[in-house]
Amino acid sequence: MYRAVLLDVYSEDARAYKPRPEPFLLALAQLGLTTADVVHVGDSPAADITGASALGIDTAFVRRGSRRLPEGLTATHTIGTLTELLPLLS
Repeated sequence: MYRAVLLDVYSEDARAYKPRPEPFLLALAQLGLTTADVVHVGDSPAADITGASALGIDTAFVRRGSRRLPEGLTATHTIGTLTELLPLLS
């Protein structure tokens, strides 16, 4: 289960762009949480899913239309809408 917390971290603040680890690590530091505490939600396989997964962060891939994850790349959760995350929240 996850707790709902929204946070905007900008690449400029982290001085790096996803999938590099800096934006993810900055968000964790600002929240005071660990990789085991969060799920990263995004619609970019390369930036969001690859970047967060590399750090051991659970991921939720938002598939837009017919968009799918490339072969060999997996997300912890695959959703069509953000409301599909509600059952995962505590």
